[in-house]
Amino acid sequence: MRAGAGGAWVLLACLAAVASPPVTSSACAISGRVVDSRLNPAPHAVVHALPVSTSADIIDLRGSGGAVADPWGRYCIAALPPGRYKIRAWVHPGAAAASPSCQNCCDPSSELAPAFLPAPVSFAGRSLSGMDVRLPRVPAYCIRGEVRDGKGRPVEQVALSIGQRWWSTGVFSQNGRFLIPHLVPGTYELVVTSRPGPGGRILARRRITIGNANVIGLLISIPGDILEHPPSAR
Repeated sequence: MRAGAGGAWVLLACLAAVASPPVTSSACAISGRVVDSRLNPAPHAVVHALPVSTSADIIDLRGSGGAVADPWGRYCIAALPPGRYKIRAWVHPGAAAASPSCQNCCDPSSELAPAFLPAPVSFAGRSLSGMDVRLPRVPAYCIRGEVRDGKGRPVEQVALSIGQRWWSTGVFSQNGRFLIPHLVPGTYELVVTSRPGPGGRILARRRITIGNANVIGLLISIPGDILEHPPSAR
């Protein structure tokens, strides 16, 4: 957990990600670089080797290996058992959050989207190098909304976390309002808790799909059910 913009708190859920040994080391089971579409390095990208079923190519998170790329985008995944793996890389989005009063935080922007190598790789015990993952740069969007109690009053200083299986990021509401920018299209889980961290009591939970527009006017009610007010898009 670390402090972010505007008093935000951030939790990175990096499944099995560990500090990488030098890429030149013979200890690497799978190594390569993480780059963007222009072949610029993606510093500190998180890379996972995910076991793949040989019969149906079903991703199985058990037994995965991981690494964090260095400032030059190089990664090294060590100590993998022989098998077939899908290699996935992602970069945590920009600032965790912004002040709800920010006027330009939902302006058009872009982020690097997660990506897999095009095909699984087979590791038979000998080091595999040159397994480069290219992350596409895609439009990014924001979620702007409010948290209110059952009587419609703004709920202040509750913690909100939004994320996917691979990571989460969070903020405190300010006067019941929140703003989370830099989100690429996809489905996210938004959780409202009494305070950040594992000790916080869950007050509300919602799945949100971001398409090709900002999510504006999202209304969450606690305690009780989440109000099904469809957010506007622009």
